Amino acid sequence: MITVTFHCGGCSATAQGTKPLDRKFLSLNGRGHGFGRYQYDTALDAIPEGWLYPCIVGCAYCPDCRKGLEEGE
Repeated sequence: MITVTFHCGGCSATAQGTKPLDRKFLSLNGRGHGFGRYQYDTALDAIPEGWLYPCIVGCAYCPDCRKGLEEGE
């Protein structure tokens, strides 16, 4: 199991991701076995509420710093 921790690029606050990253097997026959592929969760699937990730340069920002960015501070 993989867990994600987000670190704010503005104030160094941290927050745990909303869920562990996992994978699902998608079979071609729809039965869950045989030929198919795995679909993997990414950090985008575990963003805490109010956090900004990724910004234009790939950083994460907590809700307070996000508000400051949006207001131009």
